[in-house]
Amino acid sequence: MRVLRYHQPGITHFLTQQEKTIAGCFYDDACSQYYICRLLNSLKTFKVCLHAYCVLPNRVLLLVTPGTPTGINRLLDTVMCQYREYYGDRFTRASDCLGKNRKSKPLTTEGEVLQSQIAIEQQPLIEGLVNHAAMYRWSSYSSNGFGIRSSFLTNHPEFDFFLRNTINPHQKYHSLISSQLPFPLTPWHPTAAEEAVAMTDNLEN
Repeated sequence: MRVLRYHQPGITHFLTQQEKTIAGCFYDDACSQYYICRLLNSLKTFKVCLHAYCVLPNRVLLLVTPGTPTGINRLLDTVMCQYREYYGDRFTRASDCLGKNRKSKPLTTEGEVLQSQIAIEQQPLIEGLVNHAAMYRWSSYSSNGFGIRSSFLTNHPEFDFFLRNTINPHQKYHSLISSQLPFPLTPWHPTAAEEAVAMTDNLEN
């Protein structure tokens, strides 16, 4: 429910940055592309592993594992500083639409990482932005859903386990994404425990 000042290294976190103004944050494709470019190229600098992401018009969803206690916050602060400069230069007005308006939740229960990865990559479908998740350019689905190797994305061990122990794993993954089942988007929500039970049932079906 709050911004974590430090994140335990080696523990995967589900993170959101929510728009805090009504003016909009990612005005068009160029804005989304710039933000993602800055994010991906800063991962190694701050020792953060990125497992999944989705940049939506009004927020950013990330699945990350930090290598240092301050890595996540330093990464996001740096990327947003760069994005503010880009936005100001391009639109000749200041914007701090995301700022520190972020939430993060450590994922320590078995199955939470895969649940969160699916929740992140299916959001463009749920919000009606596209008819197929692969059509949305600003998420990690095309890499994770089709097994495309990326120098920026790191498969989480839980996702690797799913790939090794599932018959036709990518086909199964596609069906989980496209089903638009009510996976928990925010694991810190008060009803997350009940949603997690439903999610486990979905994965086993």
